[in-house]
Amino acid sequence: MKCAINNTSTGATVLSGANTYSGPTTIGSGTLKYAKTNSMSASSAVSVGTGATLAVNAGGAGEFTTGTGNGTIGGLFSGLGGQSGSTVTYAAGTAIGVDTTNASSTLTESTNLTTSGVGLTKQGTGTLALSGSNTSTNAMFGKFQALVGQILGFPPLLLPTINSVGAEIGKPVAPQTASVGVSTTRFVRNEGEVIRHNFFWTLFMLAYLILISVACYLFFPSIAKI
Repeated sequence: MKCAINNTSTGATVLSGANTYSGPTTIGSGTLKYAKTNSMSASSAVSVGTGATLAVNAGGAGEFTTGTGNGTIGGLFSGLGGQSGSTVTYAAGTAIGVDTTNASSTLTESTNLTTSGVGLTKQGTGTLALSGSNTSTNAMFGKFQALVGQILGFPPLLLPTINSVGAEIGKPVAPQTASVGVSTTRFVRNEGEVIRHNFFWTLFMLAYLILISVACYLFFPSIAKI
């Protein structure tokens, strides 16, 4: 059957059946939750709008699991849906909710979650452990920043984008980054020297980012709109 779902509720809508519809699924606001992997139709492309949440149950029978590929948490972050053929696209400032209430034990996700602008929200009871090298920028505050931007009248992509780029600008003076970076060089245990060397260039790049951000807001706001 060809039909479409457009979730505009500010609350939560749950799909628990084995769905086979072929129209698009749009999560414009609030939360749309899939109880099982087959609740996400294999023939439907899901799109998640700014400020909205795509949520899934994980760990129970027929629910999403850890790892990569369709029907997994890692797969959701990489744009794969619950079944083979289903896809998901995200606007900046969206979130993926994971409910582990039905998991019989701690659910451990070892996949590296690296999607920019998509947050992770733990829902329900149970424990979700992240053991991968997760570099998902804006994972904690991306949705919050997008909502603040909307309230202040900023272009919706501006604040999440500034945060993502700003986080990378700070990497050259981050102690943990310097420690890893010098681990095979003559600067081992001289991380402070490396950080001092990078400090000026970090300030220069930060000033450049501020200039571009202000210019985008004042003169080119359309490039930061969805």
